[in-house]
Amino acid sequence: MLIANAAANIAPLPTPAAAPHAVAPVEPVDSVCLQKPVMVALGDSLTAGTQDGVQSADRQMACYFALIAGAAGIGVNLPLINGSVPPGFWTGTVFDVRHVVALRQDMVKKVGPIAAMLEYVGTPDDLSPVWKIDGMGKRDPATRDTAERPQHNFAVAGYELRHLNDVRSMWDYVRELRESLDEKGGLVMELPGTREILQNGEDAGRGSQVDQAIRLQPDLVLFWGGANDALVPAFDGVIDDRTLTPIVDQVWDFWHKDLLTNKWSRRQSDHPMKGFYSALSGQQGAITRLLRETKAEIMLMNLPNIAAVPFLRELGRPMGPLPFRVILQDGTDVTEQLERYVIPDAVNGEGKEGRTQFPPGTKVGLTNLLGKLAASNIQNVAQMHEEMRRLEAEGAFDEWEVLDSDEIERVDDRIDEFNQVIARAARNPRVHLVDMHAVMNDMRDNGRDLRGAGPPVRVTTRMTGAAGSDGVDGIFSYDGVHPSNTGHAVVANIVLDKIKQDLGSRDKFRVFKDAPPIDEKVVYNSDPHRGERPALILIPDVAPLLAPDPQGMFTSIRKPPDVQAAPLAFDPVSALDGGGLFAQGGAQCP
Repeated sequence: MLIANAAANIAPLPTPAAAPHAVAPVEPVDSVCLQKPVMVALGDSLTAGTQDGVQSADRQMACYFALIAGAAGIGVNLPLINGSVPPGFWTGTVFDVRHVVALRQDMVKKVGPIAAMLEYVGTPDDLSPVWKIDGMGKRDPATRDTAERPQHNFAVAGYELRHLNDVRSMWDYVRELRESLDEKGGLVMELPGTREILQNGEDAGRGSQVDQAIRLQPDLVLFWGGANDALVPAFDGVIDDRTLTPIVDQVWDFWHKDLLTNKWSRRQSDHPMKGFYSALSGQQGAITRLLRETKAEIMLMNLPNIAAVPFLRELGRPMGPLPFRVILQDGTDVTEQLERYVIPDAVNGEGKEGRTQFPPGTKVGLTNLLGKLAASNIQNVAQMHEEMRRLEAEGAFDEWEVLDSDEIERVDDRIDEFNQVIARAARNPRVHLVDMHAVMNDMRDNGRDLRGAGPPVRVTTRMTGAAGSDGVDGIFSYDGVHPSNTGHAVVANIVLDKIKQDLGSRDKFRVFKDAPPIDEKVVYNSDPHRGERPALILIPDVAPLLAPDPQGMFTSIRKPPDVQAAPLAFDPVSALDGGGLFAQGGAQCP
């Protein structure tokens, strides 16, 4: 799937009408030009512009690709999304319980039958109900790919590495859903993303990301893919061939959760699946084709370790700083109590080899923990403490919901193998390795000073707006997976530095050599994640949206949720004082 099943369930923050930039923002329409060099971007949500679990125009404009283009004065046409993909679970600046329930029911009504057909019958002929979901984002017609204004960013959120070359139309992706090679939650993320970004907002296929980049014959390609091949276990808690892509081509062996019964079973793919090496560097791999079919220079980013993702929290330790407020149904703000709350490490149910306690280093997704509390229908502080004691005694999580230290090591070992494949591809003189793995590890361990004028600002791999007692802030958006505006500014400068270092002496790339660095402090100071903290109201209606498994969206096919939300003991508008919101709904810029 994509880098974050649960992550995309997080609704976006209200943001300024225009994304803040330290350089002139990229104009997607009037200022688009065909001057050299031509620069394109390929990848997943890290490059597509996803923040807070959704993709929308304001986030796309703040993405590192747009910042680099703006700094260099290169006109690019971004496939801007009006609304968001998937739809956000908020209205205006206030969390609206009724809107959450109604939108979830609308998704179940329109997408549920498609999911059920894919699971039990076959491939549906009509996918249009997906585009008709209330609030589903659509391609801005002014940014559509034309001969006069060609598209330059082809990244699609949720894509794994093989998809960059192999998904030529949405039906190629639907085929994987039918074979259970991806989760049905992709119906509200990858599927509409494919239609709006790769298919120009239309039903007809136009070729894969690689196909479309080759047609444009670019001078420079920014390529950052593969994150979803390794990070899915962080959200699902399951490690198999589907969630952790093998290096070599092989028949996949994986766990599958039945759509209606929620029971797990082992399955195998009907045919050998493309491994990470073939997808990148095989005879028809993405990098191989770009080198063979274009004359482009390629900036190739590698992958960070799973420990660099702040979405994961360690069992047996305090939950830690939260970038949002948590409100009970009676209006009590319990944020500080939860930040001090030690996450239970007792095993719920049968443990591996009979263990009753998870070992040190075991981690769980933040939204999984909050979902447990939301599902308990906690009304007040006394009930919250009672529920916490119960979770401590009985165990909050089972073996399927967490990653223990051995599993985390297994994922990191695979990421190391991926990065070896990436490094091997970078032996070609036209491929330039941008070592994001080293950068993120150093930032996690030592912090990083933001560039720009003014007082010093230090950041690490936290969520922006969740500075610790040390005053160090973060670079991730509220989903804990994708960079915030600040994070994208940092990434943009790292990539821009590499372009200057390797290509700046060539006349064709002089615009990059002359480009000023992005002022990271300017971006940080206007980052919307640093404003008043939005709020998550712990009500049962939100619990399914916090589930790590995006299939949770469809589990109510047999019993649709009650449209009438349970009455609250307080007025959310008054309680939040117009301070925004935080809610999840959906599944994952990689």
